[in-house]
Amino acid sequence: MKLTGKILEIKNEITRDNLKERIITIISDYKKQKIDIYCYNKNSFLTGFLDLDEVINFDIVLQGLENEIEDKRETRVILKKIIEPNIILTKNHLLIEFEYIRVYSNEQLKSGK
Repeated sequence: MKLTGKILEIKNEITRDNLKERIITIISDYKKQKIDIYCYNKNSFLTGFLDLDEVINFDIVLQGLENEIEDKRETRVILKKIIEPNIILTKNHLLIEFEYIRVYSNEQLKSGK
């Protein structure tokens, strides 16, 4: 399943159950709803390089969860693969405090990103 939207918020990466997790909040192009997207491991790392207000297009998986405390079911949206933008990282830079930085393509620079 594909989803497209604009990034509203990127929460810091945390470690939970031996997985690196980050939650990004988007406003979807379809129905203009706010949706929290759960990102794990490699995708969690990559989403840390996205910009606020950047449009993202990606594949998702829906996961059903039982909430025993409230006795109801929830659906979690999990990022499977980022389709656009193409996130290219490099270690070849002069910024000492960062191991990786994002390299923007000419198309991304022309669009203001």
